Amino acid sequence: SDLLPDNIIRDLMNSVELDSIAMAMKGMPEEIVERVIGNLPQKKQAMYEPVEGAVSKREVENARKEIVASAKQMEKDGVFNLSDLVGSGDMVE
Repeated sequence: SDLLPDNIIRDLMNSVELDSIAMAMKGMPEEIVERVIGNLPQKKQAMYEPVEGAVSKREVENARKEIVASAKQMEKDGVFNLSDLVGSGDMVE
């Protein structure tokens, strides 16, 4: 499934702590991780460390919720419209 457009990923990741991003990426498919990290500012990319070892599911879920909350706040602020983005994808039969 397609993620958000790169410019929105960039803004979104800028609004979230790097630790939360790393935690949220735990267990995600490699291509998603690469796309998210690729959209971080260079400085954050250089500082990014994947979360090693086992972590509780709750920690990962909380980090993901934080990113979702940030996205919802950006949407509320009019940065983007999620339904526009979701609605503009390819057709699904």
